[in-house]
Amino acid sequence: MHPPNTVRNAGLMESYHTTRCDGGFDTCLVASANYHTATGDELSKPTVLHALKRVVLALPALCIQIAGDYATGPFYLVRLPFVNLSDVLEYHKYPCKTLQDVYTTELHTSLPRDVEKPLWRVIVHDDNTVVFAWSHSIGDGQSGHALHHALVSALNHEDVSKAPEDSFIVDVPLELTLSPTTEERTDTAVSWKTFFQALYDTFTPASWQRVYTAWTANPVISVNDISNEVRLRKLPTEHAKRLVNLCRQNGCTLTSFLHTLALCVLSHLIKTYEDGIYNNPQKYKTFSTVVPVSLRRFTGTSALDICDQVSGYHSFPPIIRDVQYPLTKATFPWKMAADFKTSLQSGLEDTRQVVETIKYMYSLGIAAKYFANQLGKKRGKTFELSNIGVMPKVSDGRWQIDEVCFGQNNAVCGQINMNVAGSPSGTVNFSYTWGTGVVDKPFMEEFIAQMHFAMASALEA
Repeated sequence: MHPPNTVRNAGLMESYHTTRCDGGFDTCLVASANYHTATGDELSKPTVLHALKRVVLALPALCIQIAGDYATGPFYLVRLPFVNLSDVLEYHKYPCKTLQDVYTTELHTSLPRDVEKPLWRVIVHDDNTVVFAWSHSIGDGQSGHALHHALVSALNHEDVSKAPEDSFIVDVPLELTLSPTTEERTDTAVSWKTFFQALYDTFTPASWQRVYTAWTANPVISVNDISNEVRLRKLPTEHAKRLVNLCRQNGCTLTSFLHTLALCVLSHLIKTYEDGIYNNPQKYKTFSTVVPVSLRRFTGTSALDICDQVSGYHSFPPIIRDVQYPLTKATFPWKMAADFKTSLQSGLEDTRQVVETIKYMYSLGIAAKYFANQLGKKRGKTFELSNIGVMPKVSDGRWQIDEVCFGQNNAVCGQINMNVAGSPSGTVNFSYTWGTGVVDKPFMEEFIAQMHFAMASALEA
């Protein structure tokens, strides 16, 4: 029987992320942007409160909770009777803290499920920077664009400054229309090849699997620890434009360039760790990487909706034994980047099948164990490169946004996460996130430094 006020059943990906969060293996996603006017206005608390009222009513996913047993499902998206903005708005919570500090703390803070509070929160930080945090159960990475686009649109509405500061309650409409699930809007049927591969990866001995010969950093820690490290970096507008043009000239995209660059840097770095710190990397042959793929291209869902319509392209690229250092425009393997672009694009449609394989986790009763069984075992992925693209253009108005960035946790069983977002002005912002024990801090600091040094070197004449 459905719980009261059920809007619809949770989709497969929504269920997967609910189980991952409930089991203590993940927390939330975050996305930030800087808000500004030509006259340097401050985002006052009354202004934000009134704008948030419009945002809540414009985005139905902000008005729900999720009910259901995390181990077995099914899960239900349930309408809240109201949203108390005092539960979700935190105004100048982090005085004198950097945005990187804010990301670190927010990504460590879960959003409770099955309570009378929504699955999101918003922080107004110094200098008019706004940070949204939301559960992966209701939204994917691109949902960060939707949240900020909705807020800046609400700020530009003519009556935004008329609400009193103590006006916190938003009554939720009785009729809510949420974005349909991925499997309702596009074909996610699993081929026999994918079906048997999923069974093979689930039940065969570890030494038989493709990931066995992949370098995936340290094993997963043996206890649930959602602590994470965060580093934020920025590529200025002019550099970003030149890099994107350089990628086009060489037949690749920014995503395929960054993926190949990460392979080069990691291939170089692990040579210095052949003393066994990272499981004797000289015996490994490949990396295990994933690039999240937005399925909105297949479902027709707007880029400005909040929904969890994502999958991933998983590959096992070889360790580059003959990587040429230092990396420059001349030594960078452009053909490898172009080939990965082709492989990724040709594999987009098949990533829909990943969604359908989630069904077997619940039908076999192994959903809760899926994550717990990874504790203390070999890590499944080396890195994830998540590029949510450029923030959709904001219509002309008094308020504008820039410096868009986003990040994710997935700290326990996850990998090195490279998160990329483009701003309306043309800057490209990076957040690097990784959980306790994935790699040690000096290794990751060197990885990040070499990534950005190589980007700068590629732009030199």
